[in-house]
Amino acid sequence: MKKLIMLCALAGAFLCNDLIPCYAATTLSDIRTKVRRLLYETDSTNTIYADALLNDFINMAQRMMVDQMPYSAHWNLLKVDTVSVSIGTPYYSLPSGFREILGVRVNQKAAIQVKASDYFGKIGQATIAKDPMFFLMNDYIYIFPTPTAVTQTAEVLFAVNVVDMETDTTEVQTLTEFDNLLSVGAAMLVLTNDNQQTRAAALEKVYTTLLTSTGQTLANSNVIEPVPDTGPQKK
Repeated sequence: MKKLIMLCALAGAFLCNDLIPCYAATTLSDIRTKVRRLLYETDSTNTIYADALLNDFINMAQRMMVDQMPYSAHWNLLKVDTVSVSIGTPYYSLPSGFREILGVRVNQKAAIQVKASDYFGKIGQATIAKDPMFFLMNDYIYIFPTPTAVTQTAEVLFAVNVVDMETDTTEVQTLTEFDNLLSVGAAMLVLTNDNQQTRAAALEKVYTTLLTSTGQTLANSNVIEPVPDTGPQKK
């Protein structure tokens, strides 16, 4: 038994250290508690804000954050899906959980995204060897030229959808380092909805400061990507 305890301790020390920190998953209940503190409430019994109401605004804030922050801030929400192409078939279902397209590669070549309205004008310019192209329409991704061999491959880099949290134990999908930003954003939305403009404006300043700081940190790192406009409104 002593050996087993020692092994567990060693495993914990190996997995959780200064280089590899351990994070407890944040739940909807955790964020709601933070939001209540920002609203100067200590419990959910004597309150004008029901749990269900706060849950709605927390979910809104989570989606707002994902919309406003660089993709690198939510790397856990990025995925690559391999498309099984078929000879003569130009369109394929979008990956499960699809939210936003970031890039497509056909036969190891980066594909050019075109607007659906440009399809007829661009289709003749696409080539598998040099300039494959794609566009999105009606839950499908259209790849052209149309695949002519089963050896052709296609990969889709995309952001997954943020799913609303419905139970207290549901885990937040944004990274734990953004828990404070999420809490401030949700409280700001609650106060705005409650027409408490002064308090809402004060939290908006805090939210914008945190959001700007995150964008600047990523922009100044080795991650090079455009930083979305900051602010409480969806871009």
